[in-house]
Amino acid sequence: MMEGSQTLALAPDPSLIADAVSRLGMPVYLSGMARGLLGRDHRCMHHQRRQGLREADCVLLAGMPCDFRLDYGRHVRRSSTLIAANRSGRDARLNRRPDIAAIGDAGDALMRLAVRCGGAGARLDDWIAGLRARDGAREAEIDRQANAAGEHVNPIALLRAVDRAAADNAVFVADGGDFVATASYIVHPRGPRGWLDPGVFGTLGVGAGFALGAALCRSDAEVWVLFGDGACGSLSM
Repeated sequence: MMEGSQTLALAPDPSLIADAVSRLGMPVYLSGMARGLLGRDHRCMHHQRRQGLREADCVLLAGMPCDFRLDYGRHVRRSSTLIAANRSGRDARLNRRPDIAAIGDAGDALMRLAVRCGGAGARLDDWIAGLRARDGAREAEIDRQANAAGEHVNPIALLRAVDRAAADNAVFVADGGDFVATASYIVHPRGPRGWLDPGVFGTLGVGAGFALGAALCRSDAEVWVLFGDGACGSLSM
């Protein structure tokens, strides 16, 4: 299952969606503003999403279109059953027509599905164990990269340090291109609505405004801004 920004858009209580996802028992990858939905310690998948999607017999896209992030639908193999839960009929069918289009709020669709279908039980245990093993191997590789010495600042080591230092109520604002992509798999949002980035259109330079807005809306939170070089350049223009 892939969850995107729409999943949280209308949810009065994000924990209801998190509970529904847990009850469904499917492996889940989070994207966009849905990062942090399941909490920092939930064992959702973080790495090698493309391989996981290509192995799946059934893929549920909750509030995420088949755009460039999913290689326009090619990350999901043709023989898989594709379910798209999306408020936009156009986005649900963008680039690849799903087998089932559930037009409406994606979070509500997940909660209703959890009530009707229950959990996946032991049928997926072996596959999920394999996905977790790949995640663990990738984390070990990231650790090795973080420990590499060099003349300049190691960005992976820096982001690892940020993740360790940030408070439990931290809100992360990531502004940039490749830097945001790197931060998204190293820095772990502490909870729902704890991650802001330039979004699918990649509008660099929004980080300062996002951080000010986050500080106003969440005055009790610790706000971090992670700027890439391009974002810093756009701020100075």
